[in-house]
Amino acid sequence: MNRILNILKGIFSDPEIYDRLFELFKGDKAKQREFELKVQTLIAERFKQEIDDLQDARKMQIEALKQNDRFSKRFLYYMTAFLIFCTIGVSLFPFFMEFPTENTSEIQRATDFLYTVTGARVIAYFFGTKLNT
Repeated sequence: MNRILNILKGIFSDPEIYDRLFELFKGDKAKQREFELKVQTLIAERFKQEIDDLQDARKMQIEALKQNDRFSKRFLYYMTAFLIFCTIGVSLFPFFMEFPTENTSEIQRATDFLYTVTGARVIAYFFGTKLNT
């Protein structure tokens, strides 16, 4: 950066032009740093919200376990088993059905989404995240 400014200083003998160019370069870096800091802050806030959501879900499960109703106590496990069986079914479904080749990308996107939801979220709920460990 300094080398570029020194070259520009040599090209433009007028110090006023050099100062304007220097402020222009300096301003872009400051804006970029400010933008990167804002993005990092937003990502950190979003991650904290996800962790808080998981903690709230765990607190709800603790309250559900205090219920006398068996279904309320085991609902989370039923839902998890349903999601896992759906994922297994979707994984095996293409072996028994024939799909048009034009729909391959949509089918792949749907299975990827289901794998992500089932795998990542179920594991994060039951085993926690790196932040908790």
